[in-house]
Amino acid sequence: KFTAPVYIGDTITADAEVLSVHETKPVCQLRIRVTRQTGETVLEGEAWCYTFAAG
Repeated sequence: KFTAPVYIGDTITADAEVLSVHETKPVCQLRIRVTRQTGETVLEGEAWCYTFAAG
């Protein structure tokens, strides 16, 4: 969900929190939050991502 516009010159930071890890498949569920330099949230949502084995 886009919650605010981003403008040229903005510095944005993305944070991800792992919500769950599938036990038998190489996927995990993330909560994503993107903020601008003022701390205002400009995007938030959830995503499923593939994971890779270590090594």
